[in-house]
Amino acid sequence: ITQAVIPFFTAYLPIAFCCILPFFGLNAPFFSVITPPMCGLHPVLDCLIMLTTVSQFRKTLSNFFYCRGVRRNSKVGALE
Repeated sequence: ITQAVIPFFTAYLPIAFCCILPFFGLNAPFFSVITPPMCGLHPVLDCLIMLTTVSQFRKTLSNFFYCRGVRRNSKVGALE
């Protein structure tokens, strides 16, 4: 669910507001300014969501950041 919601708020919703608001006569320059950075932020957030929600990735990531050493039976290996 999270991987479906994040692109909606970071990529599709700002672009939709940029396209739809002028039809209603509303001027919202905020959306035209915020849309490019939000679209660029989407791939970064998508990768972070994947790393934190998949349990094996999360365990390997925590082992890497807490310097616990690499388990040899891990299915996901860290770069050495």
